[in-house]
Amino acid sequence: MNPKLKSLAHRLGAPVWWLLGRVIPKDRDAIVINSFPDFDDTTRALANALRGTRRKLFVLTVRRGAVAPAWLAGVNATVTYRYSAYGVWLYHRARLVLFTHGCFSAWPLSPAQIVVNVWHGMPIKKIGLLDGKSSGEIPRFHYTIAADERFRSIIAGAFGVSADRVLVAEHPRLDVLRSSSRDMGGSLPPHQRLLVWLPTYRASVHGDVRVDGKESADIFAGGVDLSRIDALCAEHGALCVVKPHPMARVRPEAFARYGSILLLDDASLAARGVSLYQLLAASDVLITDVSSVYFDYKVLGRPVILYCADLQSYGASRGFVAPIESLVTDEIIESEEQLVGKLREYLRSSERTAIGDSAAQADGATSSLLGRVGA
Repeated sequence: MNPKLKSLAHRLGAPVWWLLGRVIPKDRDAIVINSFPDFDDTTRALANALRGTRRKLFVLTVRRGAVAPAWLAGVNATVTYRYSAYGVWLYHRARLVLFTHGCFSAWPLSPAQIVVNVWHGMPIKKIGLLDGKSSGEIPRFHYTIAADERFRSIIAGAFGVSADRVLVAEHPRLDVLRSSSRDMGGSLPPHQRLLVWLPTYRASVHGDVRVDGKESADIFAGGVDLSRIDALCAEHGALCVVKPHPMARVRPEAFARYGSILLLDDASLAARGVSLYQLLAASDVLITDVSSVYFDYKVLGRPVILYCADLQSYGASRGFVAPIESLVTDEIIESEEQLVGKLREYLRSSERTAIGDSAAQADGATSSLLGRVGA
């Protein structure tokens, strides 16, 4: 939509939205979740926490016609398109709303609801106001979350809110990471070791369309030769799954020549009955760069390789929320030679790191957050 028309629609719609928020009665047992992508691990964690209870889950989807996944069975869940009349009705019926990227955020909040921005991870790269966004581009909410006190001030600054509206809490999707099995049950080709490579996007084609860093460092676009990584994985019976960022520009055909590197996007994972955080739970090593998944994966205590070939140009273009060395505890490598060396070191190791005894609280993060916001 044209920005001017969009702004006009928001201004004209605001009084109507305000009225709906006040006249539609709230169901204290109803919770709205709106995530991107649809049915992500935030939604899965919430569904798992509500299964077997009287609570209702309203899943508002980004895509029209999205079909409820099988894992929603046993949950009192309703799935509908966010921008449908029914989606608007369900939004206003719920006492609690959670979102990862904003949900009807241009319009006024209702005092009869609690709206929580769980976002999609602790940032390394600049986001929100820190990334030059205007206040009108920032989603509206009552509360958001930060993984620890260090990130509390960063998140407050990024969203332009006071620190008391930033709850120090774990992200709900960590429940999926902790509780999932290492057995993929035949969902992936046979392998002895599983590597997961999750770079953030360089060129985005959805949402905030932009280019950060160097496009020549963008492995999704097929401009980076991964033959050495492929050969190393084959030598050690390893499989490397490359998962594109949902906003990234991707050329799937560029990966067809590799035998031990497999490109799987969200739709491909869903078709195999696997979520991203279930995939991570089954993995032995994570390769990433400036993605927030770095912090989540740390709960597993397994090796992480921080590989960012365009670190300097990425810092100069997108920038970081703080000096990157103060945010991460692992060495950041910038050359293919270093990456191959690190991978060889891990693949030659005979021991697989265990997940630890964290599965005992399979819905701990989600239930804790719901309790703190009075749900």
